[in-house]
Amino acid sequence: MPTLILTVASESRLVPPNMIRNSVFLCTVTLASAKIITVYPSSDVYVEAGAPTFSQLTSILQVGKMIGQAPEYRAFVKFDLGTLSASGTKIVSAKLRLLPVRAAADTRLAHHACVLRETAWSASEVTWESMPDSQCSVTAAKPCCGDELGSFEPRLGKPAHVDVTYHARAALGAGGGRLLALELYPGLGANSKEDYFVQYGSSRRGDGATRPALVLDVVVPTDAARSHATGAALVRATAGAPATFDVHAADAEGEAQAHGGDDVAAGMTTAAGAVANATIIDVGDGLYTAALTPVVAGSCAARPCNSAANSARPSPAARLPRPSRAPCRARA
Repeated sequence: MPTLILTVASESRLVPPNMIRNSVFLCTVTLASAKIITVYPSSDVYVEAGAPTFSQLTSILQVGKMIGQAPEYRAFVKFDLGTLSASGTKIVSAKLRLLPVRAAADTRLAHHACVLRETAWSASEVTWESMPDSQCSVTAAKPCCGDELGSFEPRLGKPAHVDVTYHARAALGAGGGRLLALELYPGLGANSKEDYFVQYGSSRRGDGATRPALVLDVVVPTDAARSHATGAALVRATAGAPATFDVHAADAEGEAQAHGGDDVAAGMTTAAGAVANATIIDVGDGLYTAALTPVVAGSCAARPCNSAANSARPSPAARLPRPSRAPCRARA
């Protein structure tokens, strides 16, 4: 159970506002909140049947065919999800986003995407003669060894999206390798236009909005060290009287969580062992309201935090005045 530790002492002075953050420790959280993040390719390239030994490392990814000619174009995109795995992020949904930067406005065609089993390739090594998963290219309909993801219709200036949720999760799972590699290829249908290829933006473009991307709806763990608490109860509490304060959850980058769901607990223990547990209300937007009633006036000390990741050093027990409604004040 995560623990919110209140450190209290008997000094008569009030705690300065800049010390209030340090008087609360959120040791562990087992749940987290959702947010949208964007991941750009670690590698991308397109290849051409008419130039079988070249890797096309340009600002575009060209996909399609030429009517009456041999050239065909395919593109390869790879994403490294290693940083998400290291942070404990969980994927709710994932979509590949592609933006056509050149295409005839009236072109009606379908492009396809599939998952590559081979992920240990670099863009400069991929050519038409050395495409990943080439051993599985027995038909033009499915050039990948992995699953076919379906088709999409590119429209000039409008993002195209392909759902890759299952495979993004698999890449983060046990034995997944943390890499997601995809191939983009044309269909078999003809088109009235002389040429029916489309140019998508590649990772080499300066404008991030035109680059290929994985758009991820993820669950990001709340970081105890970046979360903080505020409220009058962190400055003064009275034995026998209810006291409240707020816990503001934040992720590892210090950004406030926008959703609830964290497992938060709070409490206070006196030197004699009397315990006051807080009631936690999840407001639902990353804010949690804690309410507790200090049980007695007297010696108060923080409970130790047993989380190795976010250890809190409790302050020594301090003697409080003996009147029945003596204050108990927070100290960093």
